[in-house]
Parts: sequence; C-alpha cells; structure tokens
Amino acid sequence: ELMAVATLKHLLGYSLDKWSPDGNWSRDVYNRNRFDARISPLDLESTYSQPFKRAIEHGGAAGIMYACNKVNGLPSVASPMLRDMLSSWGFDGYRTTDGNGIHNMNAPTHQNYTASPEESIARAMLDGHADIDDGGTFAAHLADAYAAQLVNLSDVRRALANTFRIRFRLGLFDPSMGPTASPYLRLGVDAVNDEEAQQVNRDLARQSLVLLQNGVEADGMPTLPLRLPLR
Repeated sequence: ELMAVATLKHLLGYSLDKWSPDGNWSRDVYNRNRFDARISPLDLESTYSQPFKRAIEHGGAAGIMYACNKVNGLPSVASPMLRDMLSSWGFDGYRTTDGNGIHNMNAPTHQNYTASPEESIARAMLDGHADIDDGGTFAAHLADAYAAQLVNLSDVRRALANTFRIRFRLGLFDPSMGPTASPYLRLGVDAVNDEEAQQVNRDLARQSLVLLQNGVEADGMPTLPLRLPLR
C-alpha cells in the first residue's frame, strides 16, 4: 500500500536550535532542549500547524516526529494539545520523539519537567501517544515504568501496533516478496532519476519560486534590503 513513509519534522514551533542574547555561543543560554515556544492560538492555527496539517490530510504522511522543545509550557512529546491536533487531522501513523526527547523531560539541565525516566515515559506515551523513542529511555526504563504501573499493557500494545502497522503497509513482512520484501526496496538511482522525474522536479521548483523586485521608495531609499529598525 505504501511505497515509502515520510516522517514530518518537527512538531512544533521548532524555530530555534541555539541562541545567546549576547552572542556568546559558549554560554548556550537557549537551545532546542530547553526552549519554550510560546505560540498564540492564532499563530498556532494559521501558521505553525498548517504545513503538518496539509501533509497529513492531503499528502497522507504516516510518520511524525515531535520537536525537542516545549510548546506553551509543555514538552512537545507530552502535549495533549499536539496529540489531539494530530488525531483531528485523521493521522493514523507512528509518532516518534526527536533525539533523547523523552530523556530531556527529566534532565535537570534541560526541561526538568518530570521526576524520573519512568515518569517521562508515562507522560510521553499517555499525553503525547509517543510510539518510538529516538534515544535509550524506552529500552532502559519502559519495563520499570510498567512495573511501577505508570503505563499499562494496552499503552505498550498501542505503541507497537502503530509502529508495526506502518511496516506491514510497506510490505516489509509480506512473505511473497522474498528476502527483499517490498519491491520498492529494489529500486536504484536509475529508476527514480530519469527524465520524467527530473521534469517533475523542475516544474515544482518553478512553481515554488517567489520573485522579489527591488524598487525605490519616496525618500530615495531602496525597498530591499529592508531598512532597520523597521518603522
């Protein structure tokens, strides 16, 4: 059913990686692991969510990766708001964390949001419906979270079902495919880089171009580049 799966990155407000207000990068005042993106409902609906919504509703994207940062005070991977947003778009694929996204929740130098790795796992699986941990927290602490009754067997089964359902849709477990599984895995560069594909790329590039024309304002200053500070 699926030829390939595109994982959409990064949900949401992933607009900052590393920043220092005084330009001293070694101080690392803000980074993607600690940043809290404060987004108004208007911006959330009209700007930040739209690319993800269209990719899911119109493109059929079957994978999503949560951002490392917080959104409006909550870690992305543990945000009921983002979880429900995905569900409202009909998303039925897998949800994965970014690198060490679950670990960051209980790391004192990062988000300091939970008290333990086990609690981080519970918040990610329950509040964010995370299925895959890009990091070692699931491997090291999921059994402990289950033993502590922070997550139950149905939570684990849901995560596994979401993950393996996509693999089945890719044909990775179809015995008729033989050892190479999906026939699409046998495609080489020559099968996807032909003249027809190149023409599609050229057409899409032309359609995506935004043309800017420089001019002169009434006071004789050029329109571009913009004068700062803006008035």
